[in-house]
Amino acid sequence: MTLQEYPVGSRATGTEPVPTRSSRKLSVFYVLVALTFSIPMIGTSLAAADAPVTLTGTASPPRGAARTIDGRVRLLTQELDLDVKQQSELRLILERQRDAVQRIWSADSPLAPAERGPATRAAADRTANDIRAMLSEVQRKKYNSPSPQRPPSDGTTADGWIQRVQTARGR
Repeated sequence: MTLQEYPVGSRATGTEPVPTRSSRKLSVFYVLVALTFSIPMIGTSLAAADAPVTLTGTASPPRGAARTIDGRVRLLTQELDLDVKQQSELRLILERQRDAVQRIWSADSPLAPAERGPATRAAADRTANDIRAMLSEVQRKKYNSPSPQRPPSDGTTADGWIQRVQTARGR
């Protein structure tokens, strides 16, 4: 057999069938059917993942329970013995933080991606300061203390490392 005698799309053995248009249409049909049934399942699993976590009377809250505003209010109420007024104030503070972080990370945010992390940390610092301001002195001692200002570098930064290397080389 010469090269011209092989059917287009077949291999040199000539034993593999050449796909026809009808078999390709059938394959596309099966893919579409599979997608039709899988997309609703993906949607329900994503919706379940977004559902808020609720406490079920366990001794310690499940992992991630404090990630919702209600969970954080419950946790801080339990740890700091907050009264009803403080709980409502805390809820407002946490909602403001959530809104600020959503604005920072929204698609139409004017911040560059590199600026979003520091802006989020600043929002968290403001929230912590607002929470400290509403607490009594006893509660404030239980709540985590403010982040200390970092002292000047002790040589662990890149500049300090470069200086140590240059000193070691005798420059």
